[in-house]
Amino acid sequence: MDKVTTVVWDLDGTLLDTEALFAKAWQLVMKDYDLEIPDKTIKNFAGMDDRIVHAELSKKVNLPDFQTTMNMLHNAIRGKLSDKDLVFNDVVPCLEFLLKKNITQGCASASPEEMVLEKLTKSNLVGYFESIYGGDMVENNKPSPDIYLSTFKQLDVKPENVLIVEDSPYGIEAGIRSGARVLAIDRGMFTLDQLSQADYNLENLDLNFFESII
Repeated sequence: MDKVTTVVWDLDGTLLDTEALFAKAWQLVMKDYDLEIPDKTIKNFAGMDDRIVHAELSKKVNLPDFQTTMNMLHNAIRGKLSDKDLVFNDVVPCLEFLLKKNITQGCASASPEEMVLEKLTKSNLVGYFESIYGGDMVENNKPSPDIYLSTFKQLDVKPENVLIVEDSPYGIEAGIRSGARVLAIDRGMFTLDQLSQADYNLENLDLNFFESII
């Protein structure tokens, strides 16, 4: 099996504990439009292109345009995005380990680029990545593989030398369709069955695992 020379990370729910935070933001914003979204339903949006979520909810209520809605979501959680505690405890040791091993790292998120950069900057993670892609930078967002294929091209790496780290079914599907190997991290948002399509499954990021594949 080819050695991994590049690791591409998902952001929300993988590096940052923001998946539930953004789900709550959608619920809060929709409540202003008298639309209640059950927790079970909102989980289905995790890892999905925000443009698709916006389009689906716009069928139910008269939402403003996409960018205005994104600003509303952002404002609902803006104060919490500066909280360093949003970074999962197992993240920085792995980023540092891979950096010291000269493993190229990228970040590819379904969220808009502006939000991705703000979250990475405020959490002091932005410096680890040689490529950063947001879902609005590609024609087709996750579960399409476009965002990962664009990342590979920018980093000049072949899929067989890439490990993708994801936490959601949509992200896992995108990773698999890109031709790379996929590690699924169980952050408690999804069942093991929903994460089972990945090549590897872990409850927590593990330095020993990364050591074994690079």
